[in-house]
Amino acid sequence: MTTILRTIILGSMLAMTALPAQTTVQAEEKTATSNTVQILTTNETNQTNEVQETDSAIPEPSIDSESKEPAETAEKPEEVVAAIEEDTGIKSGNAEGMSDAASIRNVLLNDQFGIDKAELDAYSDEQLENAMTLFDRYNRDFYGMDPGGYVRVLQALYNDQTLSWEKISGQLAFNPEEMSYKDLIDNIDALQAYLAALYPESSSAIGVKKLTNDALTEALTYLDETVKGEMLNWPGKIARISRVASDGIPVPTENSGQTDAKETGTTTTTTTEKQQTASDKKGKLPQAGENRNIWLVGLGGIIIIGVAAYFVMKKKKP
Repeated sequence: MTTILRTIILGSMLAMTALPAQTTVQAEEKTATSNTVQILTTNETNQTNEVQETDSAIPEPSIDSESKEPAETAEKPEEVVAAIEEDTGIKSGNAEGMSDAASIRNVLLNDQFGIDKAELDAYSDEQLENAMTLFDRYNRDFYGMDPGGYVRVLQALYNDQTLSWEKISGQLAFNPEEMSYKDLIDNIDALQAYLAALYPESSSAIGVKKLTNDALTEALTYLDETVKGEMLNWPGKIARISRVASDGIPVPTENSGQTDAKETGTTTTTTTEKQQTASDKKGKLPQAGENRNIWLVGLGGIIIIGVAAYFVMKKKKP
């Protein structure tokens, strides 16, 4: 019996001795694991920062025409005219038979062009002829207009007063139709003064959107590169400048699509790499429940010793 008790006590002491040693190992492993987690976390943070820095270096897609290739050809002449007719309400046509004050009055009274006899009689012959001079220039700068366009010019000058003949008359020596687009670039200040006098944005006849010198130079450069051959004959240069000033430099749709697809593809790849990196690193961390294994080993040892003692005692009984 004494031998049995000694065996049980000795086994218990061995098991209890093993537990502190195992606990020490557990603490050391826990510390090492903690350090490993900290290192992995630091590395993940650093790599994430690097990926973010890389992402920030990728330029955002720009909606400005400067960052995209312009269309290889300009708008077709009929498209330009149709767009301006829609914007201004001034129809293309001709104003034959309107050469002096008397013929102007005669034509305007015989048809419906938005002016009655009382209003027409209120204009002097000089005013009618000044309006015709400006109307002729409009026909060259834009396209041939019907008598209704002349009435708009006349009313803008002397009724609405959104145009000033004094300012206009000093600019008529400058004729864009006698110059190339490159010439207009070289005379950008003169062109700006011409547009401000004949086509101010506030005009009730035809207004052209005001552009900075840089923007106007960009528009003229585009037109010089794309308006070729017969397109140079009609419509006029101011008509095309007006279209680009209003709607911007045309850009092919497919170019924008390619740019968007490229940027989207880059973003998707970067995000996938981040997710994959995080997933790989998580797989290297200690799994939950591993810390209980050491205590289970110690408890199992005690149970085994107890069972062995039981069988020894049973065998020793007489």
